Amino acid sequence: MRRLLLLPTDKVVGLKKWILTERVVRQLAQDVDEITFDNKDYFDINLLMDSVGREAAGSADSQRLFEEKAKMDHQVKKLKEQLKAAQDRLQSYQAVENAGTAPSSSLL
Repeated sequence: MRRLLLLPTDKVVGLKKWILTERVVRQLAQDVDEITFDNKDYFDINLLMDSVGREAAGSADSQRLFEEKAKMDHQVKKLKEQLKAAQDRLQSYQAVENAGTAPSSSLL
């Protein structure tokens, strides 16, 4: 649907494309079995949908991969925070050890 923003808006070709787009969308929204552009020739919706089946499957896969990536990004962020906290505790422990005193239990 983002591509609708790229349709021309001039009064000759652009207007015709917008009218054509509106007719197709209106018919698809009505859940008809066939669509027409001129009320003469009709096109079977199922055949048209079969032609985009592979692309639709790719979109579903793409969405699934996007969600998996977002989940993994969140996990990586949490692990980095845990690593940073562990490194800070280690530095504190090493500083205490270098000073010659025993570390407190809160640093472990």
